[in-house]
Amino acid sequence: PYILEDGGSILFSPPGRGKSQTALVWAVCIDAGINSLWQVKQCRVLFVNLERSAISLKRRLANVNILLGLPANRPLLIMNARGKSLSSITPSIFRSIRECEVKLLILDSISRAGYGDLTESTPVNSIIDTLSSLCQTWVALGHSPRATDEHLFGSVMFDAGADIIIQLRSQVTENKLGIGYEIIKANDLPPIPQ
Repeated sequence: PYILEDGGSILFSPPGRGKSQTALVWAVCIDAGINSLWQVKQCRVLFVNLERSAISLKRRLANVNILLGLPANRPLLIMNARGKSLSSITPSIFRSIRECEVKLLILDSISRAGYGDLTESTPVNSIIDTLSSLCQTWVALGHSPRATDEHLFGSVMFDAGADIIIQLRSQVTENKLGIGYEIIKANDLPPIPQ
């Protein structure tokens, strides 16, 4: 319910709260057609990793696969580009999407887009336009500002450009991470409880 077909979703929280793990779970569920957590429409997914090392993401993916009852080495189409920006790898993403018939693009994260100051409207509009031109259905991970975790860091144009905005809330108890999702903006969706 957090990803609108032919729309853009943004998942945000402070750093280190579980956004990347959530995005990987979503990606594998959709790519493999696993409906045990959410009802999904199976399609090819491309996960663009601008934040972690390839080794870290491989380890995380293996853990997610095992959690979902899949072989640890089940592949997911991933573009590892740590140290690069979305703006610098857009042509490569475009080629991968077309050649592999990708229907869902997941970007980790907006903070590495490379278009300029995220508090300005023009760079934010460029990010939204780039994601929308690459793939009709996309999810981007964002961060909240230091002062509050109640909204996405950056220009209000993120709110205007995304179809769904999800606030991730998390809590650690007894070495377990509990995750909650609250949809704070939704176009074309009925109300969904946390």
